[in-house]
Amino acid sequence: MPNIQLSLNDSEHTILTAAAAKQGIPVVDYIRSRIFDEENEFTTAYAETLRRVEALPPGTKFNLKALFGTDWTMSRGTKLTLGKAFYDMVSGGAVTTAEARGKDSSNIMQYVRI
Repeated sequence: MPNIQLSLNDSEHTILTAAAAKQGIPVVDYIRSRIFDEENEFTTAYAETLRRVEALPPGTKFNLKALFGTDWTMSRGTKLTLGKAFYDMVSGGAVTTAEARGKDSSNIMQYVRI
Protein backbone atom coordinates (compact mmCIF):
# COMPACT_ATOMS: atom_id res chain seq x y z
CA MET A 1 0.00 0.00 0.00
CA PRO A 2 1.44 3.41 -0.92
CA ASN A 3 2.29 5.75 1.94
CA ILE A 4 2.15 9.54 1.87
CA GLN A 5 3.83 11.72 4.47
CA LEU A 6 2.69 15.25 5.21
CA SER A 7 4.67 17.78 7.24
CA LEU A 8 2.75 20.51 9.06
CA ASN A 9 3.81 23.45 11.17
CA ASP A 10 2.44 23.70 14.73
CA SER A 11 -0.42 25.99 13.74
CA GLU A 12 -1.53 23.75 10.87
CA HIS A 13 -1.35 20.68 13.12
CA THR A 14 -3.48 22.40 15.76
CA ILE A 15 -6.11 23.36 13.19
CA LEU A 16 -6.16 19.88 11.68
CA THR A 17 -6.45 18.02 14.98
CA ALA A 18 -9.20 20.38 16.18
CA ALA A 19 -11.19 19.85 12.97
CA ALA A 20 -10.87 16.06 13.28
CA ALA A 21 -11.84 16.18 16.95
CA LYS A 22 -14.87 18.32 16.13
CA GLN A 23 -16.09 15.56 13.81
CA GLY A 24 -15.04 12.89 16.31
CA ILE A 25 -12.83 10.99 13.91
CA PRO A 26 -9.10 10.21 13.76
CA VAL A 27 -6.93 12.78 11.95
CA VAL A 28 -5.98 10.39 9.13
CA ASP A 29 -9.60 9.70 8.32
CA TYR A 30 -10.46 13.39 8.49
CA ILE A 31 -7.72 14.09 5.92
CA ARG A 32 -8.94 11.23 3.72
CA SER A 33 -12.54 12.50 3.85
CA ARG A 34 -11.43 16.01 2.92
CA ILE A 35 -9.29 14.87 0.00
CA PHE A 36 -11.86 12.53 -1.50
CA ASP A 37 -14.87 14.64 -0.41
CA GLU A 38 -16.88 11.56 0.44
CA GLU A 39 -17.52 9.17 3.25
CA ASN A 40 -15.70 5.88 2.96
CA GLU A 41 -16.52 2.55 4.59
CA PHE A 42 -14.40 3.36 7.63
CA THR A 43 -15.86 6.84 8.19
CA THR A 44 -19.39 5.44 7.99
CA ALA A 45 -18.56 2.55 10.35
CA TYR A 46 -16.83 4.85 12.85
CA ALA A 47 -19.81 7.23 12.98
CA GLU A 48 -22.14 4.26 13.43
CA THR A 49 -19.93 2.92 16.24
CA LEU A 50 -20.20 6.20 18.13
CA ARG A 51 -23.97 6.29 17.60
CA ARG A 52 -24.41 2.72 18.86
CA VAL A 53 -22.18 3.24 21.90
CA GLU A 54 -24.10 6.38 22.89
CA ALA A 55 -27.36 4.40 22.64
CA LEU A 56 -26.17 1.80 25.18
CA PRO A 57 -27.23 2.15 28.80
CA PRO A 58 -24.35 3.13 31.12
CA GLY A 59 -22.58 0.10 32.55
CA THR A 60 -23.15 -2.06 29.47
CA LYS A 61 -20.13 -4.19 28.54
CA PHE A 62 -19.44 -4.64 24.83
CA ASN A 63 -16.93 -5.28 22.10
CA LEU A 64 -17.19 -3.89 18.59
CA LYS A 65 -18.27 -7.16 16.98
CA ALA A 66 -21.09 -7.62 19.49
CA LEU A 67 -22.02 -3.94 19.18
CA PHE A 68 -22.67 -4.40 15.46
CA GLY A 69 -24.14 -7.90 15.67
CA THR A 70 -25.31 -9.07 12.26
CA ASP A 71 -24.23 -5.71 10.79
CA TRP A 72 -20.54 -6.66 11.35
CA THR A 73 -20.14 -7.08 7.58
CA MET A 74 -17.56 -4.48 6.57
CA SER A 75 -14.23 -5.52 5.05
CA ARG A 76 -11.58 -7.09 7.26
CA GLY A 77 -9.32 -4.03 6.77
CA THR A 78 -12.08 -1.69 7.90
CA LYS A 79 -12.79 -3.85 10.95
CA LEU A 80 -9.12 -3.80 11.96
CA THR A 81 -8.78 -0.06 11.37
CA LEU A 82 -12.03 0.60 13.23
CA GLY A 83 -10.85 -1.45 16.21
CA LYS A 84 -7.54 0.36 16.44
CA ALA A 85 -9.02 3.82 15.85
CA PHE A 86 -11.81 3.31 18.39
CA TYR A 87 -9.35 2.05 21.01
CA ASP A 88 -7.01 4.98 20.34
CA MET A 89 -9.84 7.49 20.61
CA VAL A 90 -11.17 5.90 23.84
CA SER A 91 -7.76 5.61 25.49
CA GLY A 92 -6.81 9.11 24.32
CA GLY A 93 -9.95 10.61 25.85
CA ALA A 94 -11.59 11.72 22.59
CA VAL A 95 -14.43 9.23 23.11
CA THR A 96 -15.79 9.85 26.59
CA THR A 97 -18.75 7.46 26.42
CA ALA A 98 -16.68 4.28 26.71
CA GLU A 99 -13.81 2.87 28.72
CA ALA A 100 -11.44 0.13 27.56
CA ARG A 101 -11.38 -2.88 29.89
CA GLY A 102 -8.66 -5.01 28.30
CA LYS A 103 -8.74 -7.97 25.96
CA ASP A 104 -10.63 -11.18 26.59
CA SER A 105 -9.30 -14.72 26.09
CA SER A 106 -10.01 -14.40 22.34
CA ASN A 107 -7.80 -11.28 22.15
CA ILE A 108 -10.83 -9.01 21.57
CA MET A 109 -10.84 -5.62 23.29
CA GLN A 110 -13.68 -5.22 25.76
CA TYR A 111 -15.30 -1.90 26.64
CA VAL A 112 -17.89 -0.59 29.08
CA ARG A 113 -20.34 2.23 28.37
CA ILE A 114 -19.79 5.00 30.93
